[in-house]
Amino acid sequence: MIRGHTGCQTLGVNQLALSGPLDAFYLRVKVAVIVGVIVSCPVWLYQVWAFISPGLYAREKRWGYAFVGAAVPLFLTGMALAYLSLGRSMHYLLGLTPDGGGEHHLRR
Repeated sequence: MIRGHTGCQTLGVNQLALSGPLDAFYLRVKVAVIVGVIVSCPVWLYQVWAFISPGLYAREKRWGYAFVGAAVPLFLTGMALAYLSLGRSMHYLLGLTPDGGGEHHLRR
């Protein structure tokens, strides 16, 4: 307990807890790498397809297009469901901690 506050929460303010001197730097590097991979995904996926497709038969290429046509909407649907269920799942997981684990800090 520091100045009457427990954990990394101050009433009405969300704060990030960093435990080492390089944690803020590592956090920025990790976020930059993940965003870079996501943003560049269409380019490198096209490069992979351009490398593989000349060796495929026409039937195999059709299956590839069918897979991509089904995978993209399913992936986007999964992302939307994960985003929508994140709040409830965090309330449940924080409620499993012995002292109620900050559940009172999260707002629904």
